[in-house]
Amino acid sequence: MNVSTNGIRVDIGSGKILPKGSTPNGGESSPENMGVHLSIDETSLGNGEFYTIVTNKEVRGREHSLVAIVLGTDSDEVLRVLRQIDSGVRRKVTEVTLDLSDSMNRICRYAFPGAKRVIDRFHVQKQVLEAVQEVRIAHRWDAINADTEAREQVNLTGEKYEPARLANGDTLKELLARGRYALFKSPEKWTDSQRQRVDLMFSLYPDLKKAYWLSQHLSAIFSNKKSMADNARLNLARWYNRVAESGFKSFNTIAATFYEHSDETINYFDNRSRVQPYQILHLPTMQPLFLNTAFLLCALFYHTPTFAPNTLKTDKKKRESLS
Repeated sequence: MNVSTNGIRVDIGSGKILPKGSTPNGGESSPENMGVHLSIDETSLGNGEFYTIVTNKEVRGREHSLVAIVLGTDSDEVLRVLRQIDSGVRRKVTEVTLDLSDSMNRICRYAFPGAKRVIDRFHVQKQVLEAVQEVRIAHRWDAINADTEAREQVNLTGEKYEPARLANGDTLKELLARGRYALFKSPEKWTDSQRQRVDLMFSLYPDLKKAYWLSQHLSAIFSNKKSMADNARLNLARWYNRVAESGFKSFNTIAATFYEHSDETINYFDNRSRVQPYQILHLPTMQPLFLNTAFLLCALFYHTPTFAPNTLKTDKKKRESLS
């Protein structure tokens, strides 16, 4: 069986590239690749179209890890493809790792009724990292607007505009642009220049500091390898309280989403299961995968998957939206 993605035909059994010449189809499943521990996720394979991908986690991204690949994210269509696999085989699945989307949850409930659903920690942390960046971006737009206004005022006088510079040599808008990467990292991983930028940002923007430490507190809950489910549930409840006290609308929305999926989130602490990394397709020459910057950096700093060189490229528009 094969499926065409972005003009590239993929043998779903092995994950290998086939010669060109076919047209894309809706999706295919490969029952022989089934296991009891699965991952389901969605990704864009370079052409702007999203695919739902189901993998056997026990194969760890190697050949024959691909269980199903479906064009689109419609739960009914994904279920149609997965139901090509014998129901007895599907009922043997004991665990499926997924993200926070309702469609993925529905797919898992109906396709794998006997499986425990586990929310991947990196999708959880990705949302919180994006909320931190939202605070930074708002301040950066304020800095850009203020700089533009000041520049126009000086130009009216015929003088040369010289923006004010901070202790590290950055202008305010430069500080807020260059400081974004440090906000994805934990403090012990900051370089000296990143630490200086963060100190300046936090002194100028206390709300950014508060948002950053909310993200770090959540990361610490998931990173504590000694934490069991009951303890994690208590720590998450405390984190929800911190979020409520913070006054951040975006964080409150995220906390409500986490709470709605609390059981699936807590299930992570049983086996610390995670969604299979994106190299599951086993396609070293495939067109670049387009990943959200926040997710990629979260993965690199907290997950450290073995992405193949020259296979990842950040979408330009998404990259600019985070600058």
